[in-house]
Amino acid sequence: MTHTVTIPDTRRPAPPTSTLHTRPAPAAPVTPPHPGPFSPHRVERLTETILAEKLQGVEYNPTVCKRLSQDLAAAIMEALKALDSDRKLDRKYKLVAMVSLGSVRERPAVTFGSRCFWDTDSDGYATVKFANGSLYAVVIVYGMLVQ
Repeated sequence: MTHTVTIPDTRRPAPPTSTLHTRPAPAAPVTPPHPGPFSPHRVERLTETILAEKLQGVEYNPTVCKRLSQDLAAAIMEALKALDSDRKLDRKYKLVAMVSLGSVRERPAVTFGSRCFWDTDSDGYATVKFANGSLYAVVIVYGMLVQ
């Protein structure tokens, strides 16, 4: 009768005795603290300054005002970018500026409305109105938090 004895190889780890393998638990997603709502105050002050500088004494002309509204929107966006790069807006927002100009004499009544699908805890808007003897301006700046 032959008897065989097996000596384990100590140079290699022993194979697992169970087929159950454990994986490390997935890491919890890192969520930054909630930044709070869009604050329109700085945006309003900046927009009011731009409107007063650019529209003081301007007479309403439909052809001129079409281009002027685009120029005002561009000037507001440039000023907001500078404000954001100085971190005075406190957070990174995607900003949209809408400028409407009209005649004080010719408008029977004007109503603006908008609806947006956004996070009411962080997104918001600023509205600024301006008028001189000839024209009026309404500017709405929407701010949506970029996450």
